[in-house]
Amino acid sequence: MEKPKTELQLILEFLKSRFLFPLKSVAFKLYFITIIVVVGLASSSIGLLGSIDLSKNLDINAISLSLIGYSLVLLCSSAIEFIFIGFKEDEVLYQNLKNPISMLGISAIIFGIFLSIIAFYLVNVWFKLSIGILMTIGVWLMWWISNSRTLSVLSDYPPQVPDTTGGVVTGNTEQLQGTITSEYTA
Repeated sequence: MEKPKTELQLILEFLKSRFLFPLKSVAFKLYFITIIVVVGLASSSIGLLGSIDLSKNLDINAISLSLIGYSLVLLCSSAIEFIFIGFKEDEVLYQNLKNPISMLGISAIIFGIFLSIIAFYLVNVWFKLSIGILMTIGVWLMWWISNSRTLSVLSDYPPQVPDTTGGVVTGNTEQLQGTITSEYTA
């Protein structure tokens, strides 16, 4: 008899399945790269434009705080997906994990806030920058996993084509009841 999986094993299996699911979607990967990475980083860096002085060194402290702020915002939006998680039809196995996965989201927010406060008060700007970079990479991973089954850019592959045999759509539609009166028939 096979030993039942522990809760931790099921959570890790769930996270792995959520990580792997969107790899087949070009639209999801493009959305992630363009919107989450490029636009997200660019928009969080707008505040740095005023502090750029090419005659001086870059302000590593400002860059670090910008990264940490971006990470914290993305972390909270990703964690909300875990807190209010909805499972898809093929994820029935994980239905009993709703509370542990919600706690994962809550814990991530608390840990992110705690790490941000620590980083804010650090004197060493390079250590602060390291925290900002690690938080950003970790939050990208969390966003990928938490949004892998909910984002509208995901589509079924291969696409479902309705059956139109005999000119009547019989695929994913409901058949209407009734008769066609003689004035509409030829």
